[in-house]
Amino acid sequence: MTGCTGDDGIVTEAPFPTTAAETTAASASPSPSATALTDDELLAMMPPDAARDDLAGAIATIPVFFDAYVDMLMTSNSQTWDSLSAAECEFCQGARADLAAYRDDGYLLTDGSIRAGTTAATGAIDGDGTAIVSMPLSQSAFTYTRNDGGSMNSAAGEFSATLQLSWTGRHWRVEHVEIAEQ
Repeated sequence: MTGCTGDDGIVTEAPFPTTAAETTAASASPSPSATALTDDELLAMMPPDAARDDLAGAIATIPVFFDAYVDMLMTSNSQTWDSLSAAECEFCQGARADLAAYRDDGYLLTDGSIRAGTTAATGAIDGDGTAIVSMPLSQSAFTYTRNDGGSMNSAAGEFSATLQLSWTGRHWRVEHVEIAEQ
């Protein structure tokens, strides 16, 4: 799977990797979030290194980003996802569109996780302060359950991810994501 086209969201045959969060059953009646988190709310839930304006800070942000992806699919709450996603990030907007389609079909993620391989991350800060980070992702099998009891599954997979992040002055925000199967 590749890129930030908006078309590379969740699919049932070759799913996009999800984050390191171990998942639990989602609520029966999802409600989308109204607003993004404030910077203070976001920073309170992130590891301390994520507040650094260097490469270590960008790398520390990425597992939170993928955790927010899993959480959004499980709860339909996109506050953290929205707070970490730049408006121009096509991949990020595509994931929200996928969430809406799944929700409209009565599905929520009920089991699955993504592990971001931060210890194997490589990257650099460009001259304009943009971070480019590559790392492996490991996605468990995903189970989506429909409100009528039906379900569908997607296979586990190993992926490589390259993310472009920008510094907001207080935290990193994801601008672009490319995902490839390994």
